[in-house]
Parts: sequence; C-alpha cells; structure tokens
Amino acid sequence: VTARWSLAHDEALLVQVTPPTPCAYWDVQVGNGWYESFNYRNYFSGLTCAGAHLDDDGSVTLVLSEEDPGTANWLETAGHSEGHIAIRWQLTDGNLPIPHCTVVKTASVRDQTSLPIVTQELREQERQALRHSANARFGW
Repeated sequence: VTARWSLAHDEALLVQVTPPTPCAYWDVQVGNGWYESFNYRNYFSGLTCAGAHLDDDGSVTLVLSEEDPGTANWLETAGHSEGHIAIRWQLTDGNLPIPHCTVVKTASVRDQTSLPIVTQELREQERQALRHSANARFGW
C-alpha cells in the first residue's frame, strides 16, 4: 500500500490498520515526493512489525508528523511538508487491508490514540539506537 501525504507543521497523519494474518513480516516507510527514503540514521522514517506497538485488538496506529507527539509508533516528516508512505505486507494469503488515514493536530495525538507515551529521555535513547544501527550496518 502506497499513499501520498501533505501536512502542515502542526499536523499529524494517523494511519490505522490491522495487519493481515498470516503475515510473516510487515514494515512501513516514509520518504519524500520522489519516493526517496529520508535519512534513516537521523530520522525515524521506518518501522517494522518487530518494533511497532500493537493495540490490544491487533491493530496498529502509526503517527507521521514533523513534531514529536510523545507516543510510540512515531515517524518523522524530516522537515518535508509532503511525501509518500508505504506499508509492505510479506507472505500473506493475499488478504491485504486498506489503512484508514486521518489528519489531526499533533497536539491532539495522545487524546485521539491509545498509544503508549514516550518520554524525551526514552526518545533520545531510541534515536541513539537508530544511529548505532545505521553506523553498524554501514561500518561508520
């Protein structure tokens, strides 16, 4: 599933979907309008099934925004006001769900979702892990 997005600096795109079963692996990626990925060493520009928070009903809510909403499943716009988002489902029986997308104010994300809160300290730890992973992958 691939879609385009356009957001003001104080807006967030909420993407809600229930991953199909069976589904051995899924991931989501965001990038610019030319389908280039963002600098994933410095920005949260992708999320896999292994790192995503799932709701109790098995669904996932992704949050794309410029500013940190202080929740799990955050993806950054990396300073872009528009771009693409892609969700890949792998090894399914062909039953592919269509995500439900809503644009909200970033300040209201916590009120409109049941996502766990992420403190600034935890976010910095996540960002350090992101950099470490990219450094290890490319031998930097």
